[in-house]
Amino acid sequence: MQSIDLDEWVEFEAMVEANGPSMILDSKEEIVFRGSEEKRTLEYVRQPAKDAKAFAEIMKNNPSQFKDAGFHAILPLAKSIEMHIRLLFLGEDKDKFASNGFQLAKALKQMEKIIQGAEKNIQPITGFQEKKFQAAGTRWDKFCTDGMKDEKQRLIKTSFNIYKKGNPYRHNKVKSWNEIEPEYQKVIKLYNKFIGLFDKIME
Repeated sequence: MQSIDLDEWVEFEAMVEANGPSMILDSKEEIVFRGSEEKRTLEYVRQPAKDAKAFAEIMKNNPSQFKDAGFHAILPLAKSIEMHIRLLFLGEDKDKFASNGFQLAKALKQMEKIIQGAEKNIQPITGFQEKKFQAAGTRWDKFCTDGMKDEKQRLIKTSFNIYKKGNPYRHNKVKSWNEIEPEYQKVIKLYNKFIGLFDKIME
């Protein structure tokens, strides 16, 4: 699979940076991941997608029940993608997983560097609000092993594409189920491919 070019990376990183963490500068109060004591497992990071599928079924049966269908059916798939990359990059420890410095675009770029032959033991990455985060843990070690370069590149590209699809529904796009259903079908297909790749790489 063709890698992501520089202009695409610049655009993607700007988009991710604009979303930012939902918190006050220098505050330790995490908003995005606050409130749950669950372990950060595969089941945990896949829950937003399960919810999206449940909402999709509801909207198929009653298309007018939700006016902002993309928020319920597409944006959670993008959220699940980011949570998978957090899990891969930061591990299952709740506090590390909730790092308010973690920046998806920079994590994906580091993953691409690994595929291209960079060393596994990287220096901490400067993310949101100039805070550092660093890859570690068994899933990261697994990703850094030799082999499956094509699958790993496809994982990155699929993450990139799903996150971009979900982003407009985070901010200003409101559409009905009838309007977004074709797009949902494309994104859920991409998401299922992502899951297959993730699980294969992590075997």
